[in-house]
Amino acid sequence: MKRELQKWLSVAVFNLLIVAFLGCLLRYKIGYSLPIINQQFLLHAHSHFAFAGWVTQALMVLMVKYLGDKSQQNQFPAYRWILWANLLTAYGMLFTFPFEGYALWSIIFSTASVFSNYAFAFKYWKDLNKISPKTITNSFFKASLFFNVLSSIGPFSLAYMMATKSIHSDLYLASVYFFLHFQYNGWFIFACLGLFSYRLLLTGIPESKLKTAFYLFAGACFPAYFLSALWIPMPVWIYILVIVAVIAQLAGWIIILNQIILHKALLRSHFNSFTRILLILVAIAFSIKLCL
Repeated sequence: MKRELQKWLSVAVFNLLIVAFLGCLLRYKIGYSLPIINQQFLLHAHSHFAFAGWVTQALMVLMVKYLGDKSQQNQFPAYRWILWANLLTAYGMLFTFPFEGYALWSIIFSTASVFSNYAFAFKYWKDLNKISPKTITNSFFKASLFFNVLSSIGPFSLAYMMATKSIHSDLYLASVYFFLHFQYNGWFIFACLGLFSYRLLLTGIPESKLKTAFYLFAGACFPAYFLSALWIPMPVWIYILVIVAVIAQLAGWIIILNQIILHKALLRSHFNSFTRILLILVAIAFSIKLCL
């Protein structure tokens, strides 16, 4: 299993290098002329490939590794076709969006990418149910799968508006941000917190506090969407709900940080110095995100 894990993670990191290169091109084009590149088309390629080729691919691989750890079996053969499907659709978007933007082939690959996510969510959910004993890590992973599937309502809404030529600016933006919110704050964050909680439990940190943090994050995810849609006229009670969601997210993160501080001596023995530096940087970045 270790060899396959290294292989798939190497692919994901290579995809990150491509994402970084595209990001450099986008920034170069802001200041200098590069007429052979359509800025908007390349932006679509960059974002879609970053989501599918880098983040989603890496999270899927690490989540499959978790199944292998818990079952004491190599789970990669059972997920190989899904990992390949996600990878191929990601490269399909990478090589079509820069040349045609939102058109036939790019839409085909982006739609296929959504269905590969559905396949992963369905199979992984079933395999999670086979794991015993159940821990809070399973809850984080199930929430991440749920939000990943839920986020697809956004692009399908966009497709419907484009097909019926009934595009309304507010609904268009609301659909875009629906997808982005439940990808970033749903699929990505809950999967990362699931992986992190697994490592924390291995070190001996009590599960009860992590459960409280999970419920706070999960309860806040839905109302926090409206942070991305504040231009839409809303009743006062929704604004209040958003404030409560923001406070809940901060409270959940403070609980996790407090457990890390209380058990720092225990954690120090499980993480080398380089990993500890990375985790500190992640904690700072995530704290800034939540405060903003």
